Amino acid sequence: MLKMFDPKKSLLELRIVQLAFVIPLIFSVAIAIAIICNTNLYFKFSADGFNEMFNLFKIPFGFLGLIIPLVALCASNHRSEQTKAQINQSAEQNHFSNRFKHLEEFEKHCTKNYYEEKEKNENSIKTSPPALASFSRNMAPHIHPKFVRKIYAKIYGEKPDVDFVMRESLQNEINEYIQNILVQTESFKGKNQYEWQDSISNLYWLRKDFSEKYNVTLPPELQKIFITHNGFHTPFPVDELSSYLDNIFDVIEPLVVAMEFDTHYKQSSLILQALEFQKGVVPKCKIEPNAIVEINQFDFVNIFWHGDDEYFEKIRSEIRHNHE
Repeated sequence: MLKMFDPKKSLLELRIVQLAFVIPLIFSVAIAIAIICNTNLYFKFSADGFNEMFNLFKIPFGFLGLIIPLVALCASNHRSEQTKAQINQSAEQNHFSNRFKHLEEFEKHCTKNYYEEKEKNENSIKTSPPALASFSRNMAPHIHPKFVRKIYAKIYGEKPDVDFVMRESLQNEINEYIQNILVQTESFKGKNQYEWQDSISNLYWLRKDFSEKYNVTLPPELQKIFITHNGFHTPFPVDELSSYLDNIFDVIEPLVVAMEFDTHYKQSSLILQALEFQKGVVPKCKIEPNAIVEINQFDFVNIFWHGDDEYFEKIRSEIRHNHE
């Protein structure tokens, strides 16, 4: 239908309109010629003569008469196609305008915390002693403004729909990241140092790879302890496992903040639990190059899901008992 009634063309440029005019005309002329050739005609300029002419040529005149309603029908349909095209064009312009405004508000939403945190760190640097100034630059994991549009595309797609419905892929990958973290901590229930080293190395790369994939900037690593894993040396940023696990989920926070721009967004129970993860309850486990000096067994999954129950009191009691 759109090919027959192209709204970009004028009415007379349409092939179907040309056919609606030419075909009846051809039939009319052909029948008229047949009548003329097979009928003994003579001129008679009177009322009877004209009546006889119309009576003989009523079929050719009938075909000619079809031209008017056919062209009118084509014109009507062409106008409706033009109106539809105008409506679609207007809708596309509105959607483009809405998308631009939606993206603009999304950028404001995502960068607000970044600039506030940046200003806070700059003020802290100015007021800190020179020896501590470098430590003040450790901003929390954040999304730099230049990467906000990439996050927008991951959440809403390259071409968002009219209702700007958030895709579930990002939340699903965050859930997968949390689940992978919990799986890697299973070895901390035992005392096998090699399994601990493997898990610590895997935790480091899980967090780092996830942050790079979603353009989340992590705080600078002030120190590095290299842990050997499968022949590779993994740089670990801290010498205390508990302090690293306390912040293992902070990489998802800026992404959750970005998704919260959608008023219909609901956090999964896994993400909600990760954001509310209680810090400071993981036992101290000292790490040195290629060795874990101090191993205190713990069930990180239980800590993750039950941050306030009596389980922690049991852990604290065991720790106190070990140090007495």
